[in-house]
Amino acid sequence: MGMGHVPKDPLHPVGASTEFQGRQRRRVAVGGHHHSRRAVAAQRLARARWAEQKVAQWYERNGYEVVARNWTMRGGELDVVARKGSLIVVCEVKARANDNFGTALEAMTEQKIFRVRRAGFAFLRELSESGLRVRFDVATMTGVQLEFFHDAF
Repeated sequence: MGMGHVPKDPLHPVGASTEFQGRQRRRVAVGGHHHSRRAVAAQRLARARWAEQKVAQWYERNGYEVVARNWTMRGGELDVVARKGSLIVVCEVKARANDNFGTALEAMTEQKIFRVRRAGFAFLRELSESGLRVRFDVATMTGVQLEFFHDAF
């Protein structure tokens, strides 16, 4: 049985490259939704910053001095740090548009608590003052409803 003419060289695509072009993928709006991931992330970040601003204002109205916002260290971040005398309050702010996927307080996992506590004590070490007490609060913003949980952990 004859196979016909078989070329000695392997088949190559036309052009400079020896590889075929892969399948091209484009994100297409499905069902009329055209929110990109970047737009959603930007919205969430804006909501978080707005909530942090409201929490900082609440502490200032209640006699605290806000000494740090968005203080970062390797492996952790503190949203709002306020001071009243020798009391340092580290407040973690959780913001949600609604409770459809759980409450904002439920987002405080054991791992998140560990990170906030570690960062809070690192912040205290940087202050290098003796006699300071620390309290860890959680503030939740659901929609426009602000709620505080003092000495949460």
